[in-house]
Amino acid sequence: MNWRGILSAAEYSRVLPLLYSSVEDRQKELGIPRDVFDKLKKAYELNSARNTIVLEELSILARSFKEVGIPVTLLKGTGLLHTIFQDSIAIRRMDDIDILIKEEDIRKAARVLASSGYKLSEPFDLYNALGGPVRHKSVMYFKDDAGKGSALAPVHLHWHIVNLSSPFLALNWSKINMSEIWSSNASLGMDGGGNVLIMSPEHMLLALAEHGMSNGFARLSSIYDIHSYVTRYRHSLDWHRLAGIARSWELVVPLHVGLYLSRSMFNTYVSEDFFGVLRPRGLSSLEKHFIRYVEKNDFPKEDHAILLHLAVSRKLKDKMALLIKGMRSSLLKGRDK
Repeated sequence: MNWRGILSAAEYSRVLPLLYSSVEDRQKELGIPRDVFDKLKKAYELNSARNTIVLEELSILARSFKEVGIPVTLLKGTGLLHTIFQDSIAIRRMDDIDILIKEEDIRKAARVLASSGYKLSEPFDLYNALGGPVRHKSVMYFKDDAGKGSALAPVHLHWHIVNLSSPFLALNWSKINMSEIWSSNASLGMDGGGNVLIMSPEHMLLALAEHGMSNGFARLSSIYDIHSYVTRYRHSLDWHRLAGIARSWELVVPLHVGLYLSRSMFNTYVSEDFFGVLRPRGLSSLEKHFIRYVEKNDFPKEDHAILLHLAVSRKLKDKMALLIKGMRSSLLKGRDK
């Protein structure tokens, strides 16, 4: 095997620690070169140390939010490390601390983060942005203790499960019922009380699928998240409720494609009956083309998510808007290069 090529693809897909955990006792058997194995081991150990520090920082922030009465829901990596990866935190790379708050708590949360040494990553008015032409749904904070800000534990503060980072989300975010998510949350008890919450299995899986689609399922890590979550919660998931929520929130495409890719790449158990209930007509030609692209490329590009965005959009004007945005994005990237 081309182990240096595998190393490069794993790094791109953000699964170096996961790969190490799978091969750490099989170096000789698999013929892994010493330098490749050492890089995998180093990535694993660094990620373990980093995640430990990040989780400690999260605990401190959770206590601070509790003191001012702000309930916090854990998203993406922070939620997964406290549920499905709690006994193996080293295998899941986490780029930041994703937390979800209610929109009415934004001002209080901003004060908590400021008192904890965090600053906004961009100089824009957080509060005016709420009513602007593009409704921001998240903002990044960095700890101002290392010049440009420490990359160790940036906080990604959300007040919606999407952040409008893609044309699809800009068109469809309003269908998602955030009140339903908050009313279904359950306490983790990590702060000694009920202030730190986790989403219901159905909502969490939809959030993972939406996040994967927003990044074009270009990183294998996002597909592995879906696989791991389904594997852990397969018997407690209400599959009929999941399908109903996906339809009402117009998240059928990201859920279907995410589960399909997870089953294809990791042999995740998802019954054919569920796919039949979710999508009686099956995948569209655009979705099939997208899936083939992701499956056959070691370094898939995020911008191919436009195929899924087009599959979701029903109106011609929405399809045209997506194409125009996609063309503008490509032109800007080309100019930057």
